[in-house]
Amino acid sequence: MITLRRVNQMTYRNNCIKTARIMLLVTSFALFFVGVRMAWSSPGAEEKRTLSLASYQWTQPGIMDWFHAVSEAFMKEYPEIEVVPEVVPGTEYWDKMIVQVRAGSTADLMQVDGIAHQLLAAGFLEPLDPWIEEETDILERFHPLLNILKRDGHLYALIYSMSNWNILFYSKELIEKAGRALPETIEEFFQSAVELTDGAVYGYDMSTQQNPDDQLVIALSQIDYLFGGAWAKNGMPTINSPENIQGVTFYKKLVDAGVSPMGMDTAQRRQMFREGKIAMHMDGPWFIRQVLQDSAWVENLGALAPPTAVGEEDKVYMAQFSAFAMPKAAKNKEDARKFLEFQSRHPWQVKMLELTLQSPGEAGVTSDKVLNEYPWMETSWQIDKYATQLRYPAGLEEFYPAFRRILATYVAQILLQDKPVEAALEQAQEEFKALVAK
Repeated sequence: MITLRRVNQMTYRNNCIKTARIMLLVTSFALFFVGVRMAWSSPGAEEKRTLSLASYQWTQPGIMDWFHAVSEAFMKEYPEIEVVPEVVPGTEYWDKMIVQVRAGSTADLMQVDGIAHQLLAAGFLEPLDPWIEEETDILERFHPLLNILKRDGHLYALIYSMSNWNILFYSKELIEKAGRALPETIEEFFQSAVELTDGAVYGYDMSTQQNPDDQLVIALSQIDYLFGGAWAKNGMPTINSPENIQGVTFYKKLVDAGVSPMGMDTAQRRQMFREGKIAMHMDGPWFIRQVLQDSAWVENLGALAPPTAVGEEDKVYMAQFSAFAMPKAAKNKEDARKFLEFQSRHPWQVKMLELTLQSPGEAGVTSDKVLNEYPWMETSWQIDKYATQLRYPAGLEEFYPAFRRILATYVAQILLQDKPVEAALEQAQEEFKALVAK
C-alpha cells in the first residue's frame, strides 16, 4: 500500500530529476552560445587586427588623397587588417611623436622626415631590412636619398614621397617685358634678378628671416648648393668650406642688390609671385597647383633648372622627403611590414605622383597623364636626378635644430652687421664642431 508519505517522496524525486534535466539543458545552451560568441570574436571572423599609422598628412590636400586611397586598397587585399589613422596637426606632430616613442606607446608606423635621425640616434626605430628585403626589390628601385636613412648598414625608414626644392619658376610676361633671355649661368641669374627689379616688381625672392630659422636655412641652401656647397660631409662639419663661402656670398649679394622683398614668410612671397609682383621664385613641384588656381597662369608660368657654378659631375640640388618608420615599440610589426611592401608597389608609386605632383620613393617614376596636364613637371623630373642633398648637415642630421640656430645667428650678422662672410662661417664652424664633439 502506497502511503501519502511515499507519494510525496516519489513526487519530490521526480521533481528533482526534472529540475536537473532542465538545468543541464540550460547549461548546454549557455555553453553553446558562449562558444558561438567566441567564434564570432575570433581574429579570423569579425574582429580585425588594427594597424595604426601616424601622420599629419592625413588631412593635407593632395597627399591625403594618396593616404586614403592606398589604405583602402590595402584593406581590401588584407581584410583582416584595419588601417587606423592617427591624425596629428603638423604644428604638434613632432613633439607628440617624440613623447610617444619615449613612453613606448606609439603607432605601428609613423611619418618621419628630418626627425628620423633624432629618433634613430636615440635608438627608437626598428631596422626595416628584415621586414622588406626578403620579399621585395625596394632597396634597388628607390631613389638614392634612401641612403640617408641608413645607419651601420641598416635601413630605418622608407621614403614614400620626395621632391627637389630647386625649380626656378618665372613669369613669362615679366621676362619678356624686361627683354631678358633665360639665365644660363649663375652670373646671368644674378643679372636677371637685378634687371627684373623695378620698384613694382622684385626680380627674385628668398627668405631673410632669422625666425623661423628653418625658412632661412631652406633659402640659403637653395642658393648655396648651386655652388656645390654642403653643411657637412660624412659626419664632419664643413660650414666654412670654400663652396659655402661662395654660396653665402652670392646670397648676400642678392640681398644687398634689393632684388627680394624683406621680412616676408614663404606664404607671403608665394602670394606675391602669383600676383605678378615677383618675377622668379624657387620652390618645389607642389607649387605648380597653387599657381594654377588662377587659370591665367597656364600660359604665363615658366620653369627651368637654375644654373649652377659647378660642372655636371658636381651638380647637386636640394631635396626633401617624407618616409615611414617603424618604432621599436610598435605592437603590430608584421602587418606594418605588409603595408610597407604594399605601398611600395609601382602602381602606388605612380599614384603618388599623379595625386600630389611629388615624386615617390621609387626613382625615375614619370607619368604621361601628369606631363600632359602639367608640362612643367618635366623640368622637375630632370632636377630630381641631382636632388640628393637635404638642408641638414649630412651625417649629423640629429643636430639640425642646433645647427640651424647657429647658422641663422651668423647669417644675421652677415646681413645686418656686414660681418665678413668668411669670418662668420669660420665662427659658425667652430661653434657647431664644439657642439657635435660634446
